[in-house]
Amino acid sequence: MVGITLSPEQIRAAPPDVRQWLEHEIAATLGLAPAQAPAAPPEAARDHLVALDPAAAAALYESIGAALPLATVFFDLGGEGLPTADGALVAFRLADLARHARLDSVEALLAALDALTTALRRISGDDHAALVLLDRRGYCLVPTQTRTSIGALWRRLVSGATGNTAAPDAAFPVRSPTMPAASHFDGGLPPGFAGPSA
Repeated sequence: MVGITLSPEQIRAAPPDVRQWLEHEIAATLGLAPAQAPAAPPEAARDHLVALDPAAAAALYESIGAALPLATVFFDLGGEGLPTADGALVAFRLADLARHARLDSVEALLAALDALTTALRRISGDDHAALVLLDRRGYCLVPTQTRTSIGALWRRLVSGATGNTAAPDAAFPVRSPTMPAASHFDGGLPPGFAGPSA
């Protein structure tokens, strides 16, 4: 038998899939129900949720690109999350997103998500558009298509920054004809939004 001791700092710094595995193992050991991603919300709750295609994700990024804390949260929505039962949405723990973006609190993360939604509404012309849904268990829900589009944009930008010319997709437009990036995010950071710590 082998035992391993992990500090709380090591657990918090572990990748999401490792933390989820640890939660499952601890829950199984204690006879508790393992943590699961939230169930998919009813269709009515998704009415204004926007599934971004690659062009729309690029336009949204361009509109907030100069605001590094917002860009960090934006690209975190393109990472690995927990798929909902129907596979249409991906769930991210708010606490994990805040920690990964080096924000001081979940409230700062919520302010960043609000700012991203405001930018989406501005460039789409839809005053009711929603980038994410929040649930009461502390999850942020994003359409799977949005997560895929943001992840593809991140890989495209990274491959361009590293000089890898094999990965970029020539058909991937930076600007969308339906969502022009002319109205850049100019509202500044929301009150109480500290941004990443040094």
